Amino acid sequence: MKEKMTTASYRFGTCSLRVAAREFRRDGVRIDLSPRIFDCLTYLIQHRDRAIGRDELLAAVWGKADIGEAVLVKTILAVRRAIGDTAEAQMFVRTIPRFGYHWVGPVEVLRDGEDPPRTDPSRQRRQRVGRAVAMAVLLTIMAVAGVSWIRHRVPPGAETAPASGDMSAVVVLPVDVDGQGDDAWLRLGLMDLLSNRLRDGGLTVAPSDSVVRLLGANGSAALDSEKLLAATGGGITVRSVARRDADGWLLRASWQVQDGTERAVEARAADAITAGRRIADLLLDLQGTAVPRDALADREVPLDELLQRLEAARLTDDLEQARELLAQATPALRGSPEIRMRQAQIDIRAGRFDDAVTTLTAVLAELPAETRLNLRVQALNLLGIATQRVGQLDASVMWFSQAVTMLQSHPKPILLARVLTGRGGSLALLRRQAEAAEDFARARVHFRLAGDLLSIAWIEANEGTLNMDRGRLDSAIPQLEQAASAFRRAGFLNEEISTSANLTQAQLMRMKPVDALAASDTALRPGRSLNDSGVLAHFNLWRLHALTATGRLTEARLLADRLIEMREDPEAALFQSVGHGLLGQIDYAQEQYARAEDQARRAVAGLEGMDRYWSLRADAWLLLIRAQRAADPARAALEADAFLRWAATGPHEGQSLISLVRAEQAAADPRDPSAAYRHYEDAMAKADALGIPSLIAEVAQSYGNVLIARGDLQRAITIVGKTARWASGDYGCAVLQAQLYLALGDHGDALREARAWAVDLAGERLLPAALREPASAEATAHATDVLRRP
Repeated sequence: MKEKMTTASYRFGTCSLRVAAREFRRDGVRIDLSPRIFDCLTYLIQHRDRAIGRDELLAAVWGKADIGEAVLVKTILAVRRAIGDTAEAQMFVRTIPRFGYHWVGPVEVLRDGEDPPRTDPSRQRRQRVGRAVAMAVLLTIMAVAGVSWIRHRVPPGAETAPASGDMSAVVVLPVDVDGQGDDAWLRLGLMDLLSNRLRDGGLTVAPSDSVVRLLGANGSAALDSEKLLAATGGGITVRSVARRDADGWLLRASWQVQDGTERAVEARAADAITAGRRIADLLLDLQGTAVPRDALADREVPLDELLQRLEAARLTDDLEQARELLAQATPALRGSPEIRMRQAQIDIRAGRFDDAVTTLTAVLAELPAETRLNLRVQALNLLGIATQRVGQLDASVMWFSQAVTMLQSHPKPILLARVLTGRGGSLALLRRQAEAAEDFARARVHFRLAGDLLSIAWIEANEGTLNMDRGRLDSAIPQLEQAASAFRRAGFLNEEISTSANLTQAQLMRMKPVDALAASDTALRPGRSLNDSGVLAHFNLWRLHALTATGRLTEARLLADRLIEMREDPEAALFQSVGHGLLGQIDYAQEQYARAEDQARRAVAGLEGMDRYWSLRADAWLLLIRAQRAADPARAALEADAFLRWAATGPHEGQSLISLVRAEQAAADPRDPSAAYRHYEDAMAKADALGIPSLIAEVAQSYGNVLIARGDLQRAITIVGKTARWASGDYGCAVLQAQLYLALGDHGDALREARAWAVDLAGERLLPAALREPASAEATAHATDVLRRP
């Protein structure tokens, strides 16, 4: 595995290492490491096939082994800090007790001369409107990969196929509880216990999450049974009643088939947990399941009761109640692996990702590899989610992949589906689209096997977002429409809003601003309340784009102000900066160039250092240059130079934007007219190759205006013609068509039609002066002459 010290270069996580150049970068930014730290990092990576003893590492880096161990410990600490690792997480550098260290993170070895940035040519598809795809993917991924807390332990091999191959999925409803005030948790806690035990017994059971969300936050059974079964793909419902009396608990359950068949069982026990287990076992007996009883091994009742109380709190999203339950638990219970994992899940839901990683890695180290496989898989899944949320995507893929490997020999459809969904999300964010698509496809199958039809809607949303990211808009838009419709029918507001935001974005990329706004309007129905600030801000961001694109500038200003006023959300700085940028676009459209410059400058400053959103900052910087050029071309030239210096170190996707900035700058300099053409042709060729309508239109509009202004009408006809198909629905394209016809001297039907489109689409935007009043009638001979020239 050892590579040549002088030539090898590596990529890992968000970092790159070029050994020969002694260059280390994190998030694309060069960081100068001391020689010892650089050499220690290099040696660990180049010998990652084995653990390295302390003496060997000291001899390799310092040239002798009699250096104090404290020096090595401090150096390893510095290495971990440089690469974004910690002694608790050990995602890349693992400590081997009483021996040394081992590099365990995934590494990509680069060929000689290959550039380190983590990109590929397909990343150019995120140009222009498609700027926040990473955020869109993450929102939809997390809805399914991170929504559930861990389930009951099942020993390896316990999960089998359903007793009847054609049996419909079972939907367990909330339990009707007749007890004391403190027994309210049983309504959902017992429901979940029954669901999991039936599933562990081999039946296909709809997840508790889906059932509760369909019924409402409190688990009300108001939803018509037929609609509930249709939404979940079920054919059987289990309705239960639990009653406390002097002897303990009496639990009755009814197994109701959609054809009207009904069978009932009852069980009694001193406590509700034991009664619930017995009822589930009786229901399994009704189906003739052959699952041995030792496969349904029971935990101690106090532990199971605490887990189900926590589950009931989770199902109503009551994190405060969950924290109180954990605080009141005995030290012995709090120290169990199951409860510590629940604490990690609470930390993830509360955004304390580092705390979750610390807890989960400790639990994982303590769990026996063979006998606690199910818990290990769930710990790995949660580690994948936590590291994904903090942007440690390679580490996230590593954790998810370990879980997938374990599940290959002990298949559990619902858990495997969620792990695949999570890994697919991290792969999508890493721009590894083909691998992400494979994971989503596999997850779809396993969700179907698990009887979780609602999660298939999440997969549809994820695949649609991924296709949007890949520029496959004809596939993406129907997928997003279908997913949004499914979420709407199910009453899943957060997911509908998030998917509608992605659909709005896709329609804008397709140059369909009216359709984009319609998608946004459909989700924004009266009387709807959304409490997730991140989802709402993401939705508002793309609604703001749609409002601006359709000329509804007053509404757009109000919405931009709301984004700028965000304070509490973790992504508040991002949304505030984007809000400033979009306000600048509105000011620019209304020829308020000084205000546009100020807003654009705020956006550029606010997005500094946010490498994931490089393109959003590039957009704002382009607007800043254009606003300056309208008032002071010399100052704009200096700003363009600053942009080009910054963009040169950015991702590969920025190359077409760089060409456009160079072209516009060259067009403003009359000394070399041909220079602008060279850069415009380069930008146009890149846009055509990608085939993204919004990118083609932006380059063509800029290039076409220059050609028309210079009187180069033959070339203008070719360039402007590229946008003709979108002129009836997009204001910028309509204006460009009208300006071309005006320059050609054609004041007939073509000009009147294009001008009518522009007037109709303008909204509150100011039409160019030449189009504000109908042109006087002139002969069309000039236009005919131009069109006939070779």
